[in-house]
Amino acid sequence: MGRLALTDLRFSNGVVLPKGTPFGIPLWPLAHDPELWPEPSAFDPWRHLKMGEAEGNRVDNLMTAARPRWLLWGRGRHACPGRFFVVHVIKITAVMLLSSYDMRFADDVTPVGEYIGSGFMPDMKAEIQFRDRKDTSVQI
Repeated sequence: MGRLALTDLRFSNGVVLPKGTPFGIPLWPLAHDPELWPEPSAFDPWRHLKMGEAEGNRVDNLMTAARPRWLLWGRGRHACPGRFFVVHVIKITAVMLLSSYDMRFADDVTPVGEYIGSGFMPDMKAEIQFRDRKDTSVQI
């Protein structure tokens, strides 16, 4: 999440960012902080649902939540107003792909991406093979 300092910014530790300095929040380390997310490197499709039930508040753990530990959408008055629409599009796309196609990586080899700064870049040369499912039952 990149920003540009509009004025000189002085932090409590004395560090100063002069006006015009680009800066950002490293989202990858936040998304992999074990103090915020239990077992952050493990794939858990129910993570947010379980966390919401344990905390008694599912709303704060929804994908659209603009919360301190989930900064993907920005925060406060800078939170993305289109995030609700985008999440619906992601869900519809996932349902259509998963119900309509069998997918696999070419040669059954899982591609390896690389870390660039605080972000992760997938292997852009990776090939995914799609095979049409004949028994598609989802109609939208």
